Amino acid sequence: LCKWSNEWLLRFNVQKCKVISYGKKANHVEYHMTDDSGRETILNRDDSEKDIGIWFKSILSFEQHINCTVNKVNKIIGLIKRKFTYMDKSLFLTLYKALIRSHIDYGNLVYHQSTKKCKQLIENIQRRATAIVPEIRGLSYTERLKELNLPSLDYRRKRYDLIQVFKIIHNIDDANIEDFFTFAGNSGTRGHNLKLTKPKAKESSRLNSFSHRVVSSWNSLPEDIVTSNNVHSFKTKLD
Repeated sequence: LCKWSNEWLLRFNVQKCKVISYGKKANHVEYHMTDDSGRETILNRDDSEKDIGIWFKSILSFEQHINCTVNKVNKIIGLIKRKFTYMDKSLFLTLYKALIRSHIDYGNLVYHQSTKKCKQLIENIQRRATAIVPEIRGLSYTERLKELNLPSLDYRRKRYDLIQVFKIIHNIDDANIEDFFTFAGNSGTRGHNLKLTKPKAKESSRLNSFSHRVVSSWNSLPEDIVTSNNVHSFKTKLD
């Protein structure tokens, strides 16, 4: 990287560079970079980094990202409550989908977590937001979702997972199937012929990864859903 940057006269700012190692095994290797004055500098280490809007921890936990998202969205909810003196279901849905749920949905294929704590933190965002509407404030959370025709956030994450599997398997997205899944082969008379093999895993980071967590849900779908003609048809049948 340093050689490339020197050749193209696009030198890195050493003060803004740092090292992060992923995995539980400690990596004590020191990385060096030469600054503009020609002095060799040891790069600092960190345990987390924000990349394209998502916080990645060195142990592949996304709790930090979830906490940051929750704090950001709670501020938006508070702002809406202060600035809007009138609120009906239609206005709420417009604001919610544009300003609140968009933050939650972003990157959920990456940060998707199965821990109860993280699930609760994320779901509480929608629980708090739906209580803004005066005409349904007295209803339970489940009843408020029915009134607003909104699914739970947990369902939305599972739905996104399955849609992505459909896109990969049917070559709709530019992704190599072998990088994610292995077909189970002939599954006999039960289920469909696009079943996937669930890889063995012990670590929670692997169990929560996309190509592992989606397998059981995908394999349980009826054949007419997984063999849909297009993404729109798949979404409609899935819902």
